[in-house]
Amino acid sequence: MKIVTKTPEELILESRPWGLGIGVIVAFLVIVFVVMNVIAQGNVMAGIAILLIGSAVCLGISWAFVRFEDVRFSKPDGAVQIRSRSLFGKAQNDIPLSAVQCATIETSISKTQVEKKSGHGRTTKTTTTYRPSLLMLEKGAAKVPLVAVYNSNDKPAKETVNAVNQWLAQRSA
Repeated sequence: MKIVTKTPEELILESRPWGLGIGVIVAFLVIVFVVMNVIAQGNVMAGIAILLIGSAVCLGISWAFVRFEDVRFSKPDGAVQIRSRSLFGKAQNDIPLSAVQCATIETSISKTQVEKKSGHGRTTKTTTTYRPSLLMLEKGAAKVPLVAVYNSNDKPAKETVNAVNQWLAQRSA
């Protein structure tokens, strides 16, 4: 997430995946170009099938990954506002600032079986992904994620967590 505003009264972070959104649009345009060529060669059914499958893949990627997210920490309002917008709707989560303990990094570890290059047996590949979240003061309360999607690079999550924790440390000052 990128810091948009950082004052003693307010911290605003946002995530705007423009590159991915533009990439999905370009991929869809390439699919349309291919479909036009396939139909021009007389293969109408194949063209329609390619268009349907390609559109479904582009929509799926958009639904899963293209989200504009912003988080607003406000001392005057005493609240944290987490908003997410995508092609398929909006979501908002308002949390009292007094209920937030600190920011932390959530990790997700997945293991997959991978065929060895020699072709003899399998090996396990471990992948760790990260996202920033808020740890609540109430015991047993679930962590509140600041973004919906995990990232394989931990640097953005660390930068977000550091910015939030520095800002939260000033709230008592």
